[in-house]
Amino acid sequence: MRMRHECVPCLLNRVIYEAGLVDPKFSEKAVKEALNILSKEYSYNANSILVATKVHRRVYEIIENPDPYREIKERSNRIALSLVPKAEKFINNSKDKLKAAVICSIVGNVFDFGIKSSIAAPEKLENDFEKMCKNGLDVDDTEKIKKYLKKNSKVLFFTDNCGEIVFDKLLCRQLKKFGVELTIVVRESPIMNDATVKDAEKLGLKDAVDEIMHSSNAVGIDFNEISDELKNRIENADLIMCKGMGMYEAFCEKKYRPIAYLLRTKCRPVADDMGLPENISAAKLYE
Repeated sequence: MRMRHECVPCLLNRVIYEAGLVDPKFSEKAVKEALNILSKEYSYNANSILVATKVHRRVYEIIENPDPYREIKERSNRIALSLVPKAEKFINNSKDKLKAAVICSIVGNVFDFGIKSSIAAPEKLENDFEKMCKNGLDVDDTEKIKKYLKKNSKVLFFTDNCGEIVFDKLLCRQLKKFGVELTIVVRESPIMNDATVKDAEKLGLKDAVDEIMHSSNAVGIDFNEISDELKNRIENADLIMCKGMGMYEAFCEKKYRPIAYLLRTKCRPVADDMGLPENISAAKLYE
């Protein structure tokens, strides 16, 4: 996706938040370095994912911590795991269990921190989870998605945040009931609060899918950094499923189809690019 002017303050707020997670003393230098990168890289034609990745990687060097979100990621996973019984009840009591699992997975997309529309803390979802599930989807293409879920079809599922990935596991179980060959893709190493290989293994995702692969530690996905094997999987997938705005920002300029985005539209630039309102739950398929 192309950068918008709103992306600049959003990135800077993330930088300040990340520095604060480690030690506020790093904030001034981190912001200066971020501004330096943005002064060189920002334009209306710049790729939002590539610029954000450069900013975050440099900030992690400055704050001397390769995983500043570690503690909040662990809290997110704990909270999500505590909500699994409620999520399973919601899914099991639903006539359309795939749709219900999609809803739970998208509700988990609120596990995002350091931006204006994010929840203040992982614990906030404890009180809001059931209500958000009952609110359902504002954009619902789940019936269209189902036609690609055929026996032995190759489905590639790109994950997003910690906490959220706990509910993705429930969705993966429903996807497997269609007989698909399901591969999930997580980050190789930490970037923001995104789920890594270590997180996926710890949470037992291997029990719900056929294979776990990884990209790099880019925001969303940097197609220049992924393996040839993953590129091949993307090219030959019968269906690509992407969680979160970062994945939308990465894939929206590519022509891979069919592709389903499962997300909350947490910022105006992404919402506008998708032609959707801000702050809604969407399961949107592009064919």
